[in-house]
Amino acid sequence: MAFLFPVETGPQYLFVILSVLFTMMATVAVGLRLLARHVADRKLGSDDVLMVVSCIVLMAYQVVCILAVVIGGMGYHVDEIANRFEVLPPSELLTKYLLAMQILWCFNLTLTKAAILTLYTKIFTMRPFVVVAKITILVTAFCSTIMIVGSMSVCRPVAYYWDKTIQDGTCGDYPALWTANACISIATSVVTLVLPIPYVWKLQLERSIKVFLVVTFSLGFLTCIAGAVYISMIASYDPSDSTYNALPLMLVAFVEPAMGIALGCVPVLRPLFRPRDGGIGGSRGHAGAMKLTGPESLSAVSASCLHADNNNNSSEAVGQHELHQIKVKTSWYVHHHGWDSKSAIVSKV
Repeated sequence: MAFLFPVETGPQYLFVILSVLFTMMATVAVGLRLLARHVADRKLGSDDVLMVVSCIVLMAYQVVCILAVVIGGMGYHVDEIANRFEVLPPSELLTKYLLAMQILWCFNLTLTKAAILTLYTKIFTMRPFVVVAKITILVTAFCSTIMIVGSMSVCRPVAYYWDKTIQDGTCGDYPALWTANACISIATSVVTLVLPIPYVWKLQLERSIKVFLVVTFSLGFLTCIAGAVYISMIASYDPSDSTYNALPLMLVAFVEPAMGIALGCVPVLRPLFRPRDGGIGGSRGHAGAMKLTGPESLSAVSASCLHADNNNNSSEAVGQHELHQIKVKTSWYVHHHGWDSKSAIVSKV
């Protein structure tokens, strides 16, 4: 039976409490996302499923983090583990947990970004945007796969990662691998966050709504800040006292995926905060300058889109611009308010 370390130091308590709180924050955000879909009378889409799976992976990540403290001894100095608890080797179990945490971290961020970008492709239906979003998803998945495989193969055999007594074992520079992973994560995060902003700003919406949308999308830059702090901490990481020095590093690493899930749910929560008596029948929808007064208006918008599609040869430049404006506004409205059977044509836009 594994030895259980007592949780008694301030950093350990902080780590456990914050990991639980951040996981709860992400879980509540996903729960509100599902509730918003229900309020808007919308079926769950692939973006919702990806976000739910990402939240489940985050929960597994939290369990591994807590086990790293309770069983791996994270938060104690190596000398204290050896002298006080007489557990040898003191860093073997922790190293296994760190490897598992690295894999779950990559998997979680990939799912979260895929969920956000998939949502974007449903709202911003312009072909250049959709192509860039899908390429970003593929790049993120490809890089994460490389990092997961790299984390599992940086030491040969894999057991040499935590058992340095194995003869002829070799290890690459895994701190450099972690740094590269974090840098790629920040790069794909920036692309994910910046991608919709120019399209939102070009829309003919009221300035207050434009600002709201841009701020909503820009909140994700908080995860980039956490990622930048994580990179700086990796650079100063001292593996000679791994059980003690890993704790603040893993705490910062936990913030990014949890915040990513929570902030990724914010754009779809609008149905929970709109006046109930306004509904789709209100005189002005949340799409800004468009006046959507009911199913008939939504159908009219769809008809306009289809008409523009059929006649864009005669005025391609103007027609495409207006078509994009209508599609984005309609998609945004539908994602926040849903539709009924009379206005289901909107879903085809």
